[in-house]
Amino acid sequence: MSKRIVIQHTKVVLLERIGTPLALGADEGLKVGLELSGLVYSTRGPHLVELSLAGITAIDCAFFEQAVYKHIYDLTVGSAIYVSGIGSPDVARTCELTARALGRYLIVEEDQGYRIVGLDLRAADAMQVEALYDKGLDNSRDIAEAYDMSVANASTRLKDMLQKGLVLRAEVTSATGGYEFRYFPIGHPRERAQ
Repeated sequence: MSKRIVIQHTKVVLLERIGTPLALGADEGLKVGLELSGLVYSTRGPHLVELSLAGITAIDCAFFEQAVYKHIYDLTVGSAIYVSGIGSPDVARTCELTARALGRYLIVEEDQGYRIVGLDLRAADAMQVEALYDKGLDNSRDIAEAYDMSVANASTRLKDMLQKGLVLRAEVTSATGGYEFRYFPIGHPRERAQ
């Protein structure tokens, strides 16, 4: 029987943390950012931190930058952050513009799936996103086979996506006794067979 890879998931409801539907100012964003970075780096293994913006009616770029980007970096350790519950078009636009201005991607979970905002995806990244998010392929060998490319090329692209914060990674023991990396979408926590 295969061992399961469990992706840990922590949900932070911003409205509960700040006590107001107005998420404004760098100082308030800093407080949230320090808490989120503590959660992101608190465990080993795949770990998703969901920042729910449900009930937030206004957010400014300074708050969002401090809360999400200033203290969370080097996500290659297998952790990631994504946002959910955006109910206001203005809040959505501010989050997108902040990510774009900082040269970063942002995963936004929605009722029907996900969106990647901020930077525009390159064609190669879009293909990898499709493989991981839509088709459920989770390793370089399967992606290489499905898209007719070398395993080394698929592996390099997956590592690049990891550094961009678009995927999670876990190291598992392969059938041959060695190690291999498995990659997972952000925003869709679930178990995978090892």
